[in-house]
Amino acid sequence: MIKLFAAACLFLITGLAAFFASSNKSKTLKLITNWLLVFIGLIALDFFAEAFVFEWLDWNGTTKNDWFFMLWWASVLFWFIYGTRKIFKSLK
Repeated sequence: MIKLFAAACLFLITGLAAFFASSNKSKTLKLITNWLLVFIGLIALDFFAEAFVFEWLDWNGTTKNDWFFMLWWASVLFWFIYGTRKIFKSLK
């Protein structure tokens, strides 16, 4: 849970920095909002998998679900890097 909180803080801080550095705030706000909504969607996917899918498969507390978390964190990292590049390129 601490890692998830740290990731959310990183997304928010980066989004705020981009917003305050932009001259076209409406375009930047739209990009940041879309970027954050996909991140929230990734969090919802994680919670759904943990609450329902892994319970149904009896994978909670085992190593059988490790592949999912590695793939999920890789997706979060990819989305962070992609979104950051896209937002900061729009500032130029």
